[in-house]
Amino acid sequence: MKAFGIIFLSIAVILGGFMPIISHAETELNKELETTVIKVKKLFNISNDYDNFTQRLDSDNGENIFYLSWSDSKEVLPSINVNIGADGFIKSFNKYYLGTEILDKTSKLTKEEARKIAFEFVEKVAPEIVKSIKLKENKSPLSINDDSYNFEFYRIENNIAFYDNNITLSINKFTGEANNYNANWDKEIIFPNPKEAITLEEAKTAFKDEIGLKLIYKNSYDTNWRPGPREMKRYLAYSLLNNNKAIDAFTGEVIEVNIYRPFADSKLESEISDASELTPIEQAETDKLKGLKSIELIEDKARDLLKLDESYKLTNKNLFTSWDNTDEFRWALQFKKTIDENNNIDININLNAKTEELISFYIYENQNPLAKPNINKEQSLELAKEYLKDIIGDKLAELEYVEYDVKDGELSYNFNFIRKLEGIYIEGDSVNIGIDTVNKKVVSYSINWYKDKMPSKANIISLDKAYEILFNNRDYELKYVKVYNQKDLNESKEEIKLVYAFKEDKPIIIDSNTGKFLDYNGKEYSENIIIEYVDIDKSYAKDKIITLSEYGISFKNKEFRPKEKMKQSDFLYLLWKSINSSPIEYNEPIEEIYKRLKDRGIIKNGEEDKEAVITKEEGVKYIIRTLNYDKIADEEGIFKDMWADSHNISKGLKGYMNIAYGLKIISGDGNTDNINPQSDLNREDGANIIYNYIFME
Repeated sequence: MKAFGIIFLSIAVILGGFMPIISHAETELNKELETTVIKVKKLFNISNDYDNFTQRLDSDNGENIFYLSWSDSKEVLPSINVNIGADGFIKSFNKYYLGTEILDKTSKLTKEEARKIAFEFVEKVAPEIVKSIKLKENKSPLSINDDSYNFEFYRIENNIAFYDNNITLSINKFTGEANNYNANWDKEIIFPNPKEAITLEEAKTAFKDEIGLKLIYKNSYDTNWRPGPREMKRYLAYSLLNNNKAIDAFTGEVIEVNIYRPFADSKLESEISDASELTPIEQAETDKLKGLKSIELIEDKARDLLKLDESYKLTNKNLFTSWDNTDEFRWALQFKKTIDENNNIDININLNAKTEELISFYIYENQNPLAKPNINKEQSLELAKEYLKDIIGDKLAELEYVEYDVKDGELSYNFNFIRKLEGIYIEGDSVNIGIDTVNKKVVSYSINWYKDKMPSKANIISLDKAYEILFNNRDYELKYVKVYNQKDLNESKEEIKLVYAFKEDKPIIIDSNTGKFLDYNGKEYSENIIIEYVDIDKSYAKDKIITLSEYGISFKNKEFRPKEKMKQSDFLYLLWKSINSSPIEYNEPIEEIYKRLKDRGIIKNGEEDKEAVITKEEGVKYIIRTLNYDKIADEEGIFKDMWADSHNISKGLKGYMNIAYGLKIISGDGNTDNINPQSDLNREDGANIIYNYIFME
């Protein structure tokens, strides 16, 4: 009995000791939340008029993070969301109005004014880091449909950029309020001291020796938006074979950043429809299907290649067209073997539907987490090469192994071999092969091999000339990057490295013949910036021309020539740019723009006359079609004569002129009560009515 009393007393003491601790912890968390809410309300001037408030608690590496949300059931006040750490650091802020539409698209705030507000907002929200940020310059045009100015600040340490940490912020163009704020910021990281870094010239030499430009047959695809297959073309250029390499700023050696392992797979379904009579074009396409092997023969070939017995069941099959070699058809087969109720072996394999050539396969089976590798990286690479000798034969001579930084001790490896023809690399042409180091076998294989003729190598510039062009036109800079220890994928460690590398804001693709920079479609690269005209000071439409340019609706040179007569092609060029809300410059040739305008019904057959001077009524016609009001405008009988010279309006265009006048896209001649429908448009006139159409009230 005495012993029982002692035990009971001990339990009581223990529980009594725990209870205050739990209560104390709850009290501390409640106080922490209360303090945080008060701080956030004060910081963002959040009133007490909200009738809904919710909070959620999360933890990130042991740090408490509060997710706070305010909303108004009457939808009068804006909804506000804030993520804040236990240390008071604001990770994100979001503010938006429900059901509010801004009808006036003309900005009430200049970009300079918004930039000042943005910096002051960061200074208020994150004063501890405001001295470690720098605004990322953005000279790109605005988007018509965007109601905010968007800014990005990147981190600076030791006067060196660290782009992996940044702050993004949006300022409403009309109210000047901050809408969205996000801070991606690492706190406990160590930045190497740059004192012992090699010089820029030494880094450039290391780049040439260790990474270097390569001659590459690169891929481009047409940007044709109309139905039909996209044509792939090859062009020859100097470029980087691997964008994930940089020069260590202390050793001058190559290091890999943004490491990833390549994966290649593609599947395009092909449907064949019957027709009672075929055109020559249709016949040529259907002839491509001659010689396709049956699924039975293909299945036998697949089983033979992968040594699959009857325990592997064929579960799916698909015949499709190759995306890069459009005359080539492929069979895709899937097999499954059931080991037990929890384990299966799944296999995908692709074969050429005519030649039975192996295109790719992948074997997936569960792996024992306690398994150990039985071969190292070098042995795995040898196994891969031996397999390639058997499977691709003479193609092996055109392959070069691409070394990447991976250590011994992995349970699997994925090796990449790139095609190299007469000393020139071929983008996209490669072989990937996966090795299981536990079972010492090949578990995946894929090949991409372009079969058409390559571009000519004649008249190419020298490598030295390419380097001169590169370093004169692209920024090779010292910067901090975040790299990851890849040895243990389950516990990846971050480390900050100081490296030399190119800025990532422009493509590094140099035309091998002209030496000009190209974009990723193989077209001449032009920076998408706001054009500042030098000859519009005396134009009545100066402010409107400037606004259009800020939104990317501009010509490519700095002379607008406002008093010159406007050609049809120039008017339609600006109109086309106003239709595309994205600020991206596609560099489309005018012929392609005309095709797209015809596809949209904005210009009709027989109306194309690129060099003709455009008249007022013609410009109006194209704008009303752009607004999709042409069906109403074509009902001419419902429109009255509004001007003294309405009889001068071309047949069928009275409705167009009346609608445009009603929408304040055009105006009449106040002195004579005329509308002057057939008057020629000057270039400033054309800009004026396009502006009025875009920003109509």
